[in-house]
Amino acid sequence: MPHLEALMLLRASAPAPWSAPALAQRLYVTPAAAGAVLEYLRQAGMLDAEGDATAPDYRLRAQDAKLLAALAQLYSTHLVEITRLIHDRPDGAR
Repeated sequence: MPHLEALMLLRASAPAPWSAPALAQRLYVTPAAAGAVLEYLRQAGMLDAEGDATAPDYRLRAQDAKLLAALAQLYSTHLVEITRLIHDRPDGAR
């Protein structure tokens, strides 16, 4: 779920960039974990990285604004269902 929460935070504060330490503080995770989430989202094409290569700032890609607005709407109205979808195991999985 940190990936979705990260996207929602970045969307809410757009166009301001986020660093791994700032995201870590908001998500209550380590800076390394937040950095991994941000880098995953960058590699997936959702974010751009700028600044220092060892400690970049990340910002949402403008062309994804419409998609993220729809995702934010679904997330805000179906939080329980989305959380279950993310955390439920398929039948028989252990």
